[in-house]
Amino acid sequence: MPRIPQTDSIAELAAFWDSHDVTDFEDELVEVPEQVFVRSQQPTRAYASVHTMQKSASTKDVCHVCGSNRSENVYVEEVFKIARRYALVENIPAKRCLQCGELLFDADTTERVLSLLHNPPSPVRSVTLDVFELATA
Repeated sequence: MPRIPQTDSIAELAAFWDSHDVTDFEDELVEVPEQVFVRSQQPTRAYASVHTMQKSASTKDVCHVCGSNRSENVYVEEVFKIARRYALVENIPAKRCLQCGELLFDADTTERVLSLLHNPPSPVRSVTLDVFELATA
């Protein structure tokens, strides 16, 4: 049986946990007595790509970043870029990992968002979006 990878690479750990179940490794887990991650008290606006949502949809309520199965139901806003067009989607149901804050979207929600983005109805409203380029900041 494989062992939990000893790496700091989020990509490697995400790939590992996408194909393994944390309950198969209980003998390797260590209880951490103090809080490891501290979430900001300020609300955040998230930017996500369609790829991120598709990957998250395959997780079975287990966070693909930290492996935790503790989450809370939330509604979020996400800005997506499709071709050269940006779209803000509001009130997306998600699960937020209580350990690291990562957002998890179920398969049905992902399909609904993808359908909305690729076959958009008339928007409920339009907003102005400021664009910044980090390389010139």
